[in-house]
Amino acid sequence: MSTASRGSRWSGTAFEGRIMELDAAPAPLRAAISNHRLTELIGDARSLRLFMEYHVVAVWDFMSLLKALQRDLTCVSTPWTPVGDPAHRRFINELVLTEESDDAPGGGYTSHLELYLKAMNEAGADTAPSGGCSPGWRPARAPWSTIPAFRQKQRRSRRRL
Repeated sequence: MSTASRGSRWSGTAFEGRIMELDAAPAPLRAAISNHRLTELIGDARSLRLFMEYHVVAVWDFMSLLKALQRDLTCVSTPWTPVGDPAHRRFINELVLTEESDDAPGGGYTSHLELYLKAMNEAGADTAPSGGCSPGWRPARAPWSTIPAFRQKQRRSRRRL
C-alpha cells in the first residue's frame, strides 16, 4: 500500500498541521505543472522513454541532496549523539525513510529510484546511461561536478588549503 493510499505520511506527527498547510499552498503551481507544455511533448512512448532517460538523474540527484542534508543536519556516524534541532532531524529522517524504503507495489519496500528504474524498464527506456543506479553503483563523479562554476569554486577552495 503506498503512502498516498494510507493518507498523509505525516499523520500523527508534530508536522501534520504544518505539512497540510504547505501541501495546499502550491495547488495553483501543481495545476500549472499538470497543464505544462511538457505533457503535450510527451505524447508517445518514444518521447516518454527519452524523458525518463534524462529525468532519472533528477530522481537520483534528489536522493543525493537529501542524504547530504541528513548528513549535515542529523547524526549518521558512531557514536551517535543528538545533533541540531529535533524537529529538523525528524523531518529529514522522515523524508529519507520514504525515499529509501517506501511501500512497494505488491508488497515489500523499495526506494523511489528503484521504482523509477523499474518503470523505465517497463517502458523500454535505456537505463545504461544512468549506470542503472543499481545497488553498489557509484558514479565516476557527482553530476554537479561537470558544471564549470562548480569546478571553478572547487579549484579556489583547494588553493586556500
